[in-house]
Amino acid sequence: MERKIVHEDPTLKMIIVQANDKGERTLDQEYKTDGSASVNKVGSREITSTAKWDGHVLVISAERGDFAQSERWTLSDDGKVLTLINRIKSHEGNFEVTVVMDKQE
Repeated sequence: MERKIVHEDPTLKMIIVQANDKGERTLDQEYKTDGSASVNKVGSREITSTAKWDGHVLVISAERGDFAQSERWTLSDDGKVLTLINRIKSHEGNFEVTVVMDKQE
């Protein structure tokens, strides 16, 4: 997984490239970090999310039907490591995924 993030508060733009055994997909997403609603497409679905600051942690949340997701972003003091803690609730169960990403120059 690769994320290209451009953050100019209150706008956060992200290009996500994910690859697996089914191939590669790219998602373009944009959020406002002031807590207002943002709509992004994931496949053919539109997902409404909110992004807001909780101190130095960015929290991005989305709910749709029986699906809820809350992602907490923490940046290391030197700005080189982004840790994402993603909590997901769905009809298949609840789980948490932690992703640690290194900044590429």
